[in-house]
Amino acid sequence: MESSRIEALEAELKAAQMFIAELRAELQALKTENQQLREENQALKAELEKYKKPPKNSENSSIPPSQDPHRRRYPKRPVSDRKAGGQKGHTGHFRPLVEDPDIIEALYSPVCQYCGKDDLHKLPDYRERRQEISLPKPKAMITEYRQCRSICQHCGQDSWGQFPGHIQAQQQLSHDAQGMIAYLKIRHHQSNDKIQDLLENLSGVSLSKGAIENNYKQTATRMAVQEKKIREMLGQSDTVASDETGSRINGKKAVQWVFQNDTLCLFETNSSKAYKVIESVFPEKEGQPRRFPESWVSDRAPAQLKVPSHHQICLVHLLRECRYAIEAEQSPWCGELQEILKETMRFRREGADEYDPLEAETFRKILYFEERLDQLFANPPPPQQEEAMRLYKGLLGRQKQLLYFLRNLHVPFHNNASESALRDRKMHLKVIGGFRTLDGAKCADRIASVIESAIRQGLDILEVLSGKLQLFSATT
Repeated sequence: MESSRIEALEAELKAAQMFIAELRAELQALKTENQQLREENQALKAELEKYKKPPKNSENSSIPPSQDPHRRRYPKRPVSDRKAGGQKGHTGHFRPLVEDPDIIEALYSPVCQYCGKDDLHKLPDYRERRQEISLPKPKAMITEYRQCRSICQHCGQDSWGQFPGHIQAQQQLSHDAQGMIAYLKIRHHQSNDKIQDLLENLSGVSLSKGAIENNYKQTATRMAVQEKKIREMLGQSDTVASDETGSRINGKKAVQWVFQNDTLCLFETNSSKAYKVIESVFPEKEGQPRRFPESWVSDRAPAQLKVPSHHQICLVHLLRECRYAIEAEQSPWCGELQEILKETMRFRREGADEYDPLEAETFRKILYFEERLDQLFANPPPPQQEEAMRLYKGLLGRQKQLLYFLRNLHVPFHNNASESALRDRKMHLKVIGGFRTLDGAKCADRIASVIESAIRQGLDILEVLSGKLQLFSATT
């Protein structure tokens, strides 16, 4: 009797233990599920926070206008009941007349407009002039070099004329024609097919795509001297601005750099965004330390901020970031920063060509702006304002780099010229789809650098590409 009771108790104990084990397993499963739900809840909250903030666009960030969400292809115009075009009383704008036309057609009345007689004495003066612009179809000009024989009057032996050094083939393109091909390919983003069609239909010159490519590369080789000159002149410049954007080589990501100022522009394709790229553009010379420009304008890229120069941070980029922080967090700190920066930009614009940072009143105003900025950074935004705090930490210690343009007449407060130069290279990349090799990208960089520098120096692009004109040696 006693043994059967013990067995019953043991069975109950075993059942209780199994029940407890099941409860523990169920508890563990509930804990795991609860943890998963917490993590999902946290992720959903983070995702929801993104939608609480305003979307980034070209007006409050560095996103290009082409990527704006729901962008309008044409600006919305207010509804009007007036007809399209110039309205009555509108001052017209006309193309100015050329003062030295190629052809002058003097128009005289065949008969007197009063009595109808045809006995008129023609005078050189006129009442009004109008001009018609013609674009003659370009015609290829062929220069033939003939190796002619001459006989010596003393020994009677034959001598033959020598071809000029640049004439290497039975038929070849001149440097002018090669420069035109490079100009169409780089500045106007034309493919070899398009250039082939253009030359044949306009000039009657029939070239294979391989010949077009070879002549383009010959121009790039000739422009190596000009590119070297650009690099040397940049190394002697007082002010340089830089920027970079994405590129593609053989399907892989690359970086398109630009270094420029008022008269020079250098494009450099590299696989890296690192500081070593800038060092390669400003190399050390034998027996001399590496020389960097006195002033450097950039968009706060880490590698560019490492340059040992006086920096000016692009305020246009910074104002867009301030605008986003104000829209997302209603940040008073960013609002104050935005106001200070706008006031300094307005102050510099109002001074125009007469602006003198050494003038007493102007200097006091500069000190006033610098003091306001220091006071602002002495009172950081609250930590919960993430965008404002990110801006604060990124700019802390760089207050002088925000207002350096007030002390230097030759330094702009923006980096728009660098962005404008890169925009054309970005367009070229979109048209061609990317480069196959790094050498191909370097050829395009070289010709684009020469073309952009020629434009900034007011030189004829085709004359420079043909080698008839050289980039001048003045520095800025």
